[in-house]
Amino acid sequence: MKINIKNLSNELYIFKFNTKRKSINFEQDDRFINEIQITSIVERRDKDIFVKNHVRTIAKFVCDNCLVDFSRILEDEYTIIYTWDPEAFDFEDENFVLLYAHTREIDLKHGVRDSLLLATPMKVVCSAECKGLCPTCGVNLNEETCQCVRKRMDPRWQALKRLIA
Repeated sequence: MKINIKNLSNELYIFKFNTKRKSINFEQDDRFINEIQITSIVERRDKDIFVKNHVRTIAKFVCDNCLVDFSRILEDEYTIIYTWDPEAFDFEDENFVLLYAHTREIDLKHGVRDSLLLATPMKVVCSAECKGLCPTCGVNLNEETCQCVRKRMDPRWQALKRLIA
């Protein structure tokens, strides 16, 4: 996933990569077992190189509500600007990378890894309609209805329940 920039002229280039999780340091992360596809649109403009990456893979998850395994497509797009011009470099913008005069290639590995991590939702559910598990018997409420009897609420909590409703 390295792009040789030494001989790039002021044009638009398209690079496509397919890689495994090992090449972007996801060996311990079992979510990313499928191939990771990267499409890079690279444009050279004098002292700057604009790289727009589209990252796509199918990831495995466990639903946070019902604990069922499922797969989902993860996609993300991001742009990084590489520059040899220190005056144009923005130290506060993480999408800028300053290149040294002897730089011959750029490595997309870290950007792809960060992109996939940021595209992963914090709360993962199998569907928006997921009912989860019964808190009493543990039955998956998406698959069957449990026979649990709901206990009456302690009357001291009634006032707080009205605040939620």
